Amino acid sequence: MLADSFRVAKLREYTATWNKSCFPLPVGKFLLRTYTGDRGYDYIAANFDSLTGKKSTEKERSAGAPCAWKQLFKSGITYEISSCQASGAAVEIHTQCPDKTVLMRLVDILFYQAVNNWNADSTIYSPILEGPGFYYYIEKNEQGNYNLKYTYDN
Repeated sequence: MLADSFRVAKLREYTATWNKSCFPLPVGKFLLRTYTGDRGYDYIAANFDSLTGKKSTEKERSAGAPCAWKQLFKSGITYEISSCQASGAAVEIHTQCPDKTVLMRLVDILFYQAVNNWNADSTIYSPILEGPGFYYYIEKNEQGNYNLKYTYDN
């Protein structure tokens, strides 16, 4: 399987100035794998030790696997997902990273979409033409760090 040339180019561009204090530079396997799930979770789980298992956050317990859960990781990362709606999944990754640029670069490498572009202040990575698609939001939290929120189709 060939890696996406845009992701490879971005990885090379960012390598020299990557802030490793927040997140490690994604390794090549993330450029080569075909994903049916969430790249964000795969990246977090591969690079940070888990402090908890997946804890259900559903208000009412379903008979099957929970459709909403969260998991805590070292370095103060919390991964939360809700796929309870048929339209897709909503993800929030809470971090203790004060460097917005690192999250922008992670989005560029892990979630590249040919039809997406950053807005003027690099807080929203969304389809150039509004409508269906993948939306990514970088938001400053109360502690002065940045979180990543996004949606994807199931």
